[in-house]
Amino acid sequence: MRWPRDADAPAVMALAWATVVLPRVVQSLDVEKRRATLNDPAPVSALAQLVELACSGALLLACAVVLARRLGHLPVTGRRALVLLLAPWVYTVLRSLYLGQLPLQPSQLLYPAVVVALWATAPRLPTLAVLGWLHAGTVGVSLALGVLLPSKGIYQSLEGAVVDPEKALLPVGILIGPFTDGNNLGQVLALGLPAVAFLPRRDLRWAVGLLTLAALMWTSSRSALVAVVTGGVLWLVLRRGSPLGRQLLAGAVLSAGLLAVAALPLATTDPQAFTNRGQIWATSLAAWNANPLFGLGVDWYATSALYGEGPGAFAFHGHNQFVHLLVTVGLVGLVLVALLALAVIVSATHWAARGVQAPAAFVVVLLVTCLQEVSYGVVDRGFLLAVGIVPLAVIALTDPSPAGEGASGSRRTDGVLLQREAAAGQQADDQGDRDVEPGPGRRRGARQGSGGDGHRADAG
Repeated sequence: MRWPRDADAPAVMALAWATVVLPRVVQSLDVEKRRATLNDPAPVSALAQLVELACSGALLLACAVVLARRLGHLPVTGRRALVLLLAPWVYTVLRSLYLGQLPLQPSQLLYPAVVVALWATAPRLPTLAVLGWLHAGTVGVSLALGVLLPSKGIYQSLEGAVVDPEKALLPVGILIGPFTDGNNLGQVLALGLPAVAFLPRRDLRWAVGLLTLAALMWTSSRSALVAVVTGGVLWLVLRRGSPLGRQLLAGAVLSAGLLAVAALPLATTDPQAFTNRGQIWATSLAAWNANPLFGLGVDWYATSALYGEGPGAFAFHGHNQFVHLLVTVGLVGLVLVALLALAVIVSATHWAARGVQAPAAFVVVLLVTCLQEVSYGVVDRGFLLAVGIVPLAVIALTDPSPAGEGASGSRRTDGVLLQREAAAGQQADDQGDRDVEPGPGRRRGARQGSGGDGHRADAG
């Protein structure tokens, strides 16, 4: 039985979420769950690996079916965005294969498969409501594990005791949910929150938003909390003003955020700054000098720890997007990602001019999380596939200009339809609200850590 064409994009989104969450839930329930390092990974569940393989296969098959059924009428717009989305993956994979650093596996095909399938569906912004529902599921699963099965949902030490360091904001440990670290869960929750803005009812949006904030407090992920607050403030500010004013403001804020991602590690001189991230950045940048143009490979953080080199056994990645890209894929990879970031920023500013704040809120949350974490990856941050790559691709591929509302071919980003769909969910309970987009929502995330993510560590 064939699903309707309108269900193509939601199906891809749902399977991307399942590929990330379901194996980790099984992993959490099936084996011991404790703090892990690159040198001492947590045990791996064979059942979880089987579930991951099944979900990944289903996602790849769905993407292939979506593309096959639309071959005769592929979109005529969005091709430049598609090239920008695929370029970092193509470069990273070819570079790694050439140097023998990355044997190509099915899981590493998820990024291009999802991006191409979404492009083929000519996605519309309100489709992100699917991610809003899935985000609610992530919040529910995480809180349930923390409350009902604390040995599985709360950060545990090697000895099985609750890890309650000084960074904990609540006296009940650090919530990790189905993931392996509070920062990982914090990233997922922060990046997923903006999609809640597209849920159909105001009370539902508020309920999911408040539960998300409670879960974020429990994760004690300060970078995620700052990202959500920043996204919320920008969302509120962009509700007022002229179209040009909103566009200029969004462009200025997002551009400043992009520059800050690069400036922070370069300006940091104290090794203990930002919870010892200063040392990770200094060590990483010093190592990068060995191959500044092409970087040291996506497996550098994993392999360097094995030989007592690099920033340490707990540094699964660069803890800053700029540093991580420089070290792993060099200046070439950094430029490709920067071009994609600029394209997404331009699209988000055009949406802001039209009174739709969620894209700009998502991008600013993404950038703020990139200050001290790594929120974008094509083969090495897989746990952010649904909340990072999917919304990023949708924002890049949708055309916010009035001219794009009736584009030729099968590509149709209908601005009028966007307004009707967004307004339909709030007409009954949001009378008088002039916003095109519903509710107070905020954010969303990319692939597994090369440093032993799998189900051992989500590259924390």
